[in-house]
Amino acid sequence: MSDLGQLIRFELNLDLYCKPSEVSRIIRGIEKLTRKKVEGIYFRVKDVEEDLIPMRYMILDLEGYFPILVGILINNKIFQFYITEKKDGMDLYEILFEILRIAKNFYIITFSPWEGNFFKILYHKLLASHSMEELEFLKHLKIIDIQDRYYESLNAGLFKLDEKILPDPLIRISDNVDILFEMKMLDLVAQHNVTCLRSSRIIFKNRYLKLNLI
Repeated sequence: MSDLGQLIRFELNLDLYCKPSEVSRIIRGIEKLTRKKVEGIYFRVKDVEEDLIPMRYMILDLEGYFPILVGILINNKIFQFYITEKKDGMDLYEILFEILRIAKNFYIITFSPWEGNFFKILYHKLLASHSMEELEFLKHLKIIDIQDRYYESLNAGLFKLDEKILPDPLIRISDNVDILFEMKMLDLVAQHNVTCLRSSRIIFKNRYLKLNLI
């Protein structure tokens, strides 16, 4: 590896690792959002096992063509915020904005370019209610797409790593999310999202970290 490559890895090491208190602070900030009384916004919190040391990372997965569910995994917590009516979509975007603002110094881990592209849409949608200064950080988020290639599926990623395929009620057919939303079958969407988040963390740990950290 070149000296430049080693330097980039070294700087990434310094930036990723953090004290447990920093992760706890971000989790407390997101927990506060679950206590906000916003009509039309629902949430779920799930405890999961954590097998990584404290790092500045948050796994993000958006469900729906225009997101109807925001799922994040950070440390040992999964938070899901969702709507049941399209008319409440802007309120969900505000929640996503708050999450990103709370965790703006963390790396945002995604398994597709969709989330990163949606942040650009989010910026323009929120211009009516926020100043450009408030939204500026959205242009500088640290996004890591852990897909090996465009259109790689999570199952394919797990298979290549010789990892167990996690059960998914939608059998990885994400196009069904919008149909299930119209049918008010949000439980299946939420279960699918949990599987996506947990699968993404396995790939983040066993592909990205092994390739990029010293």
